[in-house]
Amino acid sequence: MKTPPVDVKSLNLINPTSIAEYLKRHEWEKVSDKNEASVWSFALKDGRVARVLLPNSTEHPDFSSRIYDIIRVISTVEERPETDVL
Repeated sequence: MKTPPVDVKSLNLINPTSIAEYLKRHEWEKVSDKNEASVWSFALKDGRVARVLLPNSTEHPDFSSRIYDIIRVISTVEERPETDVL
């Protein structure tokens, strides 16, 4: 796994609700919502679908890893550096 561009502790400070709002504003669709996490998808121009798993709580055991995964996927989808996504 690639080392995050920011301190892992910083990732733990990100609010899952803020990420969900960002995804909604940028045309991601919530396709599943369970107690611990939700799954979001985005239709790419080439017909493929990008998906991310968003924990519903910062208390989730691998919250920072999941948040970093989301940042990487958004970075790829939006063709922006990870540091800009943050």
